[in-house]
Amino acid sequence: MFFGNQDLLVQENVEKCTVDLLDGREREWCFERYDLFEFVRVNGEEPAKKIDEFLVNCETQPMFSDQKVFRLDHAELLKKPNTKDPYSSHSRLFETLARLLSDPPSYLFLIFTSPASREQEFSKPLFRLIQEHGQIRKFVAYDDQSPLSWLQQ
Repeated sequence: MFFGNQDLLVQENVEKCTVDLLDGREREWCFERYDLFEFVRVNGEEPAKKIDEFLVNCETQPMFSDQKVFRLDHAELLKKPNTKDPYSSHSRLFETLARLLSDPPSYLFLIFTSPASREQEFSKPLFRLIQEHGQIRKFVAYDDQSPLSWLQQ
């Protein structure tokens, strides 16, 4: 996971990570980018269809390569749903990502990005799973108006 309010650093590090993971493979066959804003913020049939497509892509083996790299932007929007319906698209998305993070398939790499500047803005269960099974890089510009807070940190 790459997050923080230093967008250029986040983007550069995500691109470097993606290139390292692809390691000469065809980007066209191995890489997909999703914006979670399109999944979570809008209600209706279109987001549910996109979520279903994403879930199918996560659970199928790669066709023309030995691995898949998925970039998921706006990871801070992915929260545990309040609904009791286990078949809702948001519930299935959250549960599938939690399952994939707890026991990741060898062919699948998930790269989460976010403009959030604090860990508290993320879903605790997913953030904890990413910490346990992956890496987290934070790129934050601190407020230079209060140097006293620099010393305390």
